[in-house]
Amino acid sequence: MSAVVLNIKEVENALRGIPKALARKKVKKALEEASRPIVEGAKSRVPVAERVVKRYKPLSAGKRAARGKGNVVAEYYPGNLKRAIRILRGGKFSKSSAVFIGPKVQKRGQGAGKFSGNRVDAWYFHFIERGTMHMRARPFLRPAFDENKEKVFHLASLKFAALIDEVKGQ
Repeated sequence: MSAVVLNIKEVENALRGIPKALARKKVKKALEEASRPIVEGAKSRVPVAERVVKRYKPLSAGKRAARGKGNVVAEYYPGNLKRAIRILRGGKFSKSSAVFIGPKVQKRGQGAGKFSGNRVDAWYFHFIERGTMHMRARPFLRPAFDENKEKVFHLASLKFAALIDEVKGQ
């Protein structure tokens, strides 16, 4: 692997010549492309359930229903968490040029129904990543980051070098 050394000031100075919104868009696109290995690494490590998992709503406030006795609020099909891992866009992530990687979580009030195919809701990912008092941790996001961070940094450096060349050429 050849090394590309970029000074952050060089990147900032090169991007000053273009409008701020366009610069943020180009930087974000470069970072998203460079961070793909983390997404793929996390997807390859995530545990997949062997059966449909159901989430229940308690029968009354403060009282937990016996197993299978509450109202089924949502059904999570095997592979839901794997399908949910992505580069997060929109909402609070849209104005930043940083890249956020993690599972997609439904907005409040939309987390009911069947989650299969393209419809995903992985609100429970932190239980799997960090564990609970009843189950051991099965990390997938942090190991993917640790294994791929040098590769991502190298890819980002190459993308930024190309971006600087593109801006200088204009």
